[in-house]
Parts: sequence; structure tokens; C-alpha cells
Amino acid sequence: MDEILLHFKKNDPILYKLASSLHFQIPNRGKDYFKNITRSIIGQQLSVKAASTIFRRFEDLVNKEIIPKKIILLNEDKLRSAGLSYAKARYVLAFAEQVEKKAINLEMLEDMSNEEVLMTLQTIKGVGRWTAEMFLMFSLNRPDVFSHGDIGLQRAIKSLYKIENYNYKIFEEISAKWAPYRTYACYILWQSLDNNPKN
Repeated sequence: MDEILLHFKKNDPILYKLASSLHFQIPNRGKDYFKNITRSIIGQQLSVKAASTIFRRFEDLVNKEIIPKKIILLNEDKLRSAGLSYAKARYVLAFAEQVEKKAINLEMLEDMSNEEVLMTLQTIKGVGRWTAEMFLMFSLNRPDVFSHGDIGLQRAIKSLYKIENYNYKIFEEISAKWAPYRTYACYILWQSLDNNPKN
């Protein structure tokens, strides 16, 4: 971390000051890729708190065993009872079926480039760029990923850099200063909102 913080200190003192004010932690969701992607599908477009609540209910449905063969025994109504939308219930079931039938090999993702991972994951119904980016950050621990579509990051950057509205070019210029450690910058920004997706 010392090397990363020194990089921020040299290239973006504003972010460095923020990082220095936090008890900064690096999240890691581990190597259970099926569980992690399922969790991201469930958490799309929800606050961290709401996503965590629904995911806990979902875990209870399968007795904490988030594996394809357990999930495909459920139906949409059962998943809806945990708080999933109809669309997310369908996506979770379809994803479980694909993995169970070995139509997708999640272990192969480790050997792919960031762009290859993004492209591969987005072939899964219900998985968009944001979900794929979260997978790169939290599951594969890729160090240099930034998510333009993450609302939390947009809020944090607008507040920290006194920007009124999201602007792709401006956000890209700011995040370019953090390379090759943009993922860690995202962790810092999320933590500043007390909205860290690891929870």
C-alpha cells in the first residue's frame, strides 16, 4: 500500500489527502466466482445496504450454499420472496443453469485480459459492464479498473473535486492520474461514502 499511496501523493494530492484520513482497507470477495457474479447481479442498481439485505435473504433460501445445482431447484416466485425483481430472478436462474451445464467456464477468466473478461461476462444475460467491472475489481483483484457507470463513484468524485455534473471526459482525466492503481482509488472513494461494496 505504501507504493500506491506514494503514487497518489505524487499524482493526485486531493485523493491522497482523502486516503490519509481513512482507515483504508482492501476488500476481497475471494475466489468463489459463481457466488460473486450472482451477488453482483442481485445488487445491480441498488444501494449497498439494500443489496446486502436481499443477498442475505437469498443466501437463506439455499442454506448459504450458493451453487448452481441448489439455485436451479428454485423458481422465480421463490427468488421474488427474497426481494429479487422478476428480471433478476430470471437472470440468476439462467446464470445458474449455464454454469451447471458447463456452458460457461468461470475459471478461465483468470487468464484473460481485462477487456476479454468484460466481453465474456457481458454475454451472460443480466450481466452488464458495471457487473463485469465489479468482478474485475473484487474477484480477480485487477489493480487498474475504473467504473464510469458506478453511481457511488460519481457521487464521491463530484463531492471531492467540486464537480457539479458527471462528465465522461472530466472523470476520465481525473481517473487517469490514478493509473495503474485505479481500482484502489475506487476503494478509497467508496469508503469515503461509507458505501463500500464489500459489505
